[in-house]
Amino acid sequence: MKQSTIIKCPDCGERAFIKTTINVSDGFSNLYCICSNVECNASLVFSLYLSYHITPPRSAMSDDARKSLAVLPRSERRQIAYMLEK
Repeated sequence: MKQSTIIKCPDCGERAFIKTTINVSDGFSNLYCICSNVECNASLVFSLYLSYHITPPRSAMSDDARKSLAVLPRSERRQIAYMLEK
């Protein structure tokens, strides 16, 4: 299933399309967009940044920790991930 990013123009409320993405640093990008409404025609720059991980990447965990987390309910795994981000 393909997921697409929808950016909403703050001026007219129509969809804005991402034309270019500039990666400023790890976890931070600028999205250069243009509004799809020809009457608005706004050019926009949105900043996108990573706030936190819901689940840490597999490479950051040992096999034992991964197996232990796998048996927990999703809500408990999210709580653990949130605590680890602090």
